[in-house]
Amino acid sequence: MDKYLSRFGNFIKNLPLHPVNRILELGSAEGQSTETLMARYPAAAIYGVDDDLAALQRVPPPMQPILADVRALPFNMRFDLIVIRHPDIDRSSQAWEQAIRGTPALLAPGGLLIVTCYSLPEAERLRGWLDALPLMPMKLPETLSAPDLSGRDRFIFSLAYPS
Repeated sequence: MDKYLSRFGNFIKNLPLHPVNRILELGSAEGQSTETLMARYPAAAIYGVDDDLAALQRVPPPMQPILADVRALPFNMRFDLIVIRHPDIDRSSQAWEQAIRGTPALLAPGGLLIVTCYSLPEAERLRGWLDALPLMPMKLPETLSAPDLSGRDRFIFSLAYPS
């Protein structure tokens, strides 16, 4: 497991095990979460969306890379898990707010939305967007490891789409 995924990996490992057939990672960059997600959900199809072609060309299999803007997601399917790690909300605030507000339409009943960020100002902004969604907050595991020195995944939000 990637050393930068220790907190994220610990969180994923502690999620209640439920059937996950499709995973969507928005802003997937280079597929940094793929290994962790596939270890927990080996049978799932994983799709990574990013608008950076160079980054998508480095995405590891089995992630299926999709070049797209997070505001115009090209899906007519639902996902059991949507992951957004470290959205650049300072630079692309409107795009990320629109993408996050659109996630309930992409979640399958019982699906989960997980969003992580580095800083308290980002977390406060995200919390405002997430609180407006018709999703139920999930309690974080008490065994969640501390963030690493670079603050990766310092704040983790987890919401469930009602079954």
